[in-house]
Amino acid sequence: MTCDIIIAGESAKLGQPEVKIGIIPGGGGTQRLARAVGKYKAMRYVLTGDIFSARDAYEMGLVSELIPDAEVEKRAVDMAQQIAELPPLAIEQAKEAMLRGMDASLETGLALETKAIQILFSSEDQKEGMAAFIEKREPKLVGRQRRARRLRAFRIRRLREQHDDRGRGERRHQPCAQARGGEPEQVARHAHLFPADFKRSLLRRHLAFLFSVGSGQGHREEP
Repeated sequence: MTCDIIIAGESAKLGQPEVKIGIIPGGGGTQRLARAVGKYKAMRYVLTGDIFSARDAYEMGLVSELIPDAEVEKRAVDMAQQIAELPPLAIEQAKEAMLRGMDASLETGLALETKAIQILFSSEDQKEGMAAFIEKREPKLVGRQRRARRLRAFRIRRLREQHDDRGRGERRHQPCAQARGGEPEQVARHAHLFPADFKRSLLRRHLAFLFSVGSGQGHREEP
């Protein structure tokens, strides 16, 4: 039940029989089954431990496709290949929006969806995909953001590097650097270890410090 797509053979049997041996379904069994098929069907199978057929699972919505046993692996590989050939950024954002929005409010889910669309409209795949559709040709997908977004990311990295270089040259003149959250070069060197929000907070703090030094407001040692 942690899978995104489930393809079952016609002879498959499923169930949550743990109560028969004195325990309960673990690994999310009591939670994911109820979310997938509804409270009352989930209660029936969790409390009785009954096994159900792949056909029953398909009718409950627990299985994506029901096909002959001999075709299960081929169908799974074909579907995986089909998905792999689609724009990777779109697949990634669609999956994230659905998974994160499932247990959230509708308002939150719609906000996630809107944000994902905004991200995708800044991708090269969006521009190429729509152009290919209009021109009736196969798109050439690259799976990356447009140059403008990559350029902004590059400029941020350059600001960090410049801040790093300046911090090295003025370390001995900055007795309060450690109190500000660590020396600039240490923050830049280990930025990838921190969560995104914390990195942004540190970046803002140190950029403000850099500008204050540039304007003569920082701690400087007089010659």
